[in-house]
Amino acid sequence: MQFNYRGEGLTEKRKFVVLSTQVQKGNGIEEDWNALAQILFKELEFGDNDVLVTIPYIKIKRIDPLSINGDTITMYMPGVAYGIGTKLGKRPLK
Repeated sequence: MQFNYRGEGLTEKRKFVVLSTQVQKGNGIEEDWNALAQILFKELEFGDNDVLVTIPYIKIKRIDPLSINGDTITMYMPGVAYGIGTKLGKRPLK
């Protein structure tokens, strides 16, 4: 897999990658979302200074046909995995 690195501090030695795809089955267990990210982190051979964010999502048909928001909803299942040398900041986004 080939990635383009954009942004301050991102190089081939330091990656921050976001992967998103639609899936066929959802899972409501948040721990599993991070476990999936960990599996992909290892399979894609990310390094100690890398961060991987996975965002699989599923489109679910609404039960109520009279819903004003359309006939489907989208469930996102974000997960995060990072290398042992990565330092993540704790301050809020601006």
